[in-house]
Amino acid sequence: MKKYKIIFTSCILCILILTITGCSSVGSINGNYISSISQNSVVSFNGEKEDIIQITYDVTVEEGTLKIQIKNSDGNIIEDFEVNKSGNKEVQIEDEDEYELSAILEDFKGKFKINAKK
Repeated sequence: MKKYKIIFTSCILCILILTITGCSSVGSINGNYISSISQNSVVSFNGEKEDIIQITYDVTVEEGTLKIQIKNSDGNIIEDFEVNKSGNKEVQIEDEDEYELSAILEDFKGKFKINAKK
């Protein structure tokens, strides 16, 4: 009986730790445009070395262009995403830095949804 209490307590402790340290939202960018628009939407976040950022996106381009990128504080592009499709991508952060997830719209008509989690 004592063995089962230890196992039960260990399981509860593991669940609590996973709940507390689970994925946290970095941010999201959404848009639905029925007429052409040009703009930049940006979400900034701090990344630690070896962090994994999980990006989910759903994009439909009717006209114009949409670029989805992650850049570091020097403006270097860390990751580019394919557009006009849906997908999931994991990006590993190489250095501690401030990063930007951006959606760059040029004469864009369509819709998109981008979510990022650590």
